[in-house]
Order: sequence, then C-alpha cells, then structure tokens
Amino acid sequence: MLLLVAAAFLHFVLVEMRSLLTFTSTAIYIVQKGASYTYKVLNFTLDDMCFQGCTIHKAAQDLESLIGQASWSLQKSFSARTDCAVVEYNNTNYGTFTLVLCILVMAAAVLTCAAIFVVEARSVKNLEMFSGAYFVFTLKLERNRVYKTMIRALLCLFVAGPVACLGLVMYVARDSDPFAVGLNLVWSQITGVALFCVSLYSLLKPVDDTEFYIWNEGMLCDVSFRRNWHTILSSGNDALYRKIICAGLEAGRGNRAPLEALCDGPASAQKLFEAMGLQQQQQQQQQ
Repeated sequence: MLLLVAAAFLHFVLVEMRSLLTFTSTAIYIVQKGASYTYKVLNFTLDDMCFQGCTIHKAAQDLESLIGQASWSLQKSFSARTDCAVVEYNNTNYGTFTLVLCILVMAAAVLTCAAIFVVEARSVKNLEMFSGAYFVFTLKLERNRVYKTMIRALLCLFVAGPVACLGLVMYVARDSDPFAVGLNLVWSQITGVALFCVSLYSLLKPVDDTEFYIWNEGMLCDVSFRRNWHTILSSGNDALYRKIICAGLEAGRGNRAPLEALCDGPASAQKLFEAMGLQQQQQQQQQ
C-alpha cells in the first residue's frame, strides 16, 4: 500500500504538475536567455574580439558560456575571461538574483503542491495510484483555495518576467530596430516560447469538471481503476476523466464494455456505473 501511495505522489509531481513545471521552467529559461541577449547587445562587438587564434564562432561560444556563469554566480560584480572572450559586470549583474528568485518561487510551488498531497494522504484512506480516491483528489485540486491562490500568483510572476525581459531587450535596442531585435529573440527561443504558451494555456483552461461534481464522490472513491504502468507517465487523471465521460455515454446507450475496461474488475465497474448516476438513469428509462 505504501508503495502505491508513493507511486501516486510521483505521478502527481511528474504528470499532474507537468504543466506547472513546464510553465515555470520555460519562463526561467526565457528570462535567462533574454538577460544574455541584453548583455551581448550592450557589450559585445565582433570587432572587439581580436584575440589571436580565435574565430568569431569560438568567441561567441565563449561569451555565451561566460554569461551563463554570470547568470548563476550570485555576484552583482562579476568578471571572467577565456582565450577568446571577456565578461565584466560592474555592479550590474542583477539578472542572477532574478533567476535565483524565480527558482526559489518554483521550488516553493512544488513544495506547496507536495504538502497538499501529504495532507490529503493523511486524511483520506486509500490514496493510491489506481484508486478512485486519488482520482477524486486531483480533480478537486483545481478548486482548492491554496492551490488556486498559488497558481494565480505564479501566473502573474512568470508571465510578467518574460514580457519584462522582452521589453528590456527592445528598450536596449531602441536606437536600431527594437521590433526586429525583439522578434529575433523570440524566434531564437521559439521552442521555449511554444512550450511556455502551451503550458500557460493548460493552466488557464483546465478540464471542464462540471460532470464530475454531479457524481457521487463517496462511491467514486471506492472505485479501483485499471491503468497500464507504461501509459501512466504519458497521461494524467484529466485524460482518465475524459475517457470516463466517453465510456459513460456508451454505457448510457447500453454498451458497458468501455466502462468496464477502465475499471479493475466488475465490482469497480458497477460502483463507477452507480457513482455516475447511470444506474438511476437506466431505471428511469425502464419505467
């Protein structure tokens, strides 16, 4: 039992929180790259990189590496050099503190979600990987006051960060073509920007749980679901919920096979059938 509870916790962190982790990590990545881009716009001129035996490509690589070191140095004044590049921050390396703050906030969010799970596990029986109780917990999470407050705060912080970073880059390049520079920055980080937008949309538009809240929660907690281990990491309980909705529609038409395929045995399938109100609906149709 303890192993299945631990499996549920890992699933919760790695799958149910996947959008949250992707959103925050890509925001941090975009901010770091934006800070790097800003430094290069302000300080890096290819004509200045005249080190003997260095190519422009090598100089650019070394500069990128040194800026990355500065980003995680926690030093307001930072200087370093290689054979082909030099980086000097004179009390201007504020980006490092911004990045560390973002990481601490991200860690606090993960710990908050973990604490919510632990509190639930201590108060609810059978909060295991395949249990209906775990399914109910994740579906109800969107209406948890602590979780909702945390998500709103994260959205404000981690949306403002990349937007402010883009604005700073465009401001630094105001004497040339700021829009072209901003577009070039976005395009150079297009994969991160795409992941950021997709995860943001997922957080803003969670699954429609209207049907869930008219089901019998107590009976639903007693259901045991049949789930393949190799598909657990690729699909969360939102996907399971959608499958239950579709299977419920089929069961309402008299085909209970899809519903039974989701449950670990006929007894669980019957409990799910009744929890969804399909038993009562069937009786009314017969009358």
